Amino acid sequence: MAYFLIGISLLLIFVLGGQQFTDFRDPKVFWPLFFESLFLLVTSFVFRFFYKIDATFLIFVLGVPVGIFFTQISLLVHISSLGSGIEALSMMNDLLMIFCLGAITSAVGYYLGGKNKVPNEKIPKITFFAFCLFFLSCALVTAHLARSANPDFVYTSLNYRDFVDVPSFLIVGLSLIVVACIASLQRGDFSSNLSSSMVFVFFIAVGLSTLAWYEVFVPFTQGDRSSVGPLLALAVLTITYAIVPYIFYLFWLLHVGKNISNQFGVANWHITEAYLFWFLICYGPAALVDLN
Repeated sequence: MAYFLIGISLLLIFVLGGQQFTDFRDPKVFWPLFFESLFLLVTSFVFRFFYKIDATFLIFVLGVPVGIFFTQISLLVHISSLGSGIEALSMMNDLLMIFCLGAITSAVGYYLGGKNKVPNEKIPKITFFAFCLFFLSCALVTAHLARSANPDFVYTSLNYRDFVDVPSFLIVGLSLIVVACIASLQRGDFSSNLSSSMVFVFFIAVGLSTLAWYEVFVPFTQGDRSSVGPLLALAVLTITYAIVPYIFYLFWLLHVGKNISNQFGVANWHITEAYLFWFLICYGPAALVDLN
């Protein structure tokens, strides 16, 4: 009964509070929220039922990174079909509700003792690959359905190359090499060292994305729009790519049976700080002074 009341109460807070400024019927909001929830529910149920891994532990470590990822997917879809400036800025702030759902989920898992409920059973390698594929499938279907908000959208002509950026991919790949080297040079277990070092990749992505955003903003105010597309793609896609290996790494730890729940709690907190800094600094709402 207590679990049921927690779920219902938080859901009502989320919906009643969010509907004051967010249109949950918009495909760019509805579908990322739907598949974010679906992924967390299916993962928690399957791992709890078949491998006795506590659901509170799973939502504790998965909520924040999954929320970030689906927010970025929605942001990419939104940017690819921008309308007026006012509409675009308002919608970007609405998309933060997708991240809020993941953050609330993670916080619930934490306060229910998820960080102390260590998995006792490993997941097989086939399950590891299956859920990595399931995660990517949810992302692709989300992008596909979210773009239906565009009146010119045709379901048979979706171009997934819009979500591919070679410089962003190389930056994240090189950052992962640096992280692996740092983890190997530290004392102790490589997997445990890698958990804290993975945050380094995300901080590089956020730092570079913030710089790229301001490089876009200044020329744009002066009427030069030539660099907006490439730099904005670099900013948004770098963060999107950076969170994926973090999620895959969590699944890998469940496969090899490493207990680093405390490290992931700290890592999630740092990732949340970095992401909110980037999102609110670059896309945050106008201050009261600006509105006046």
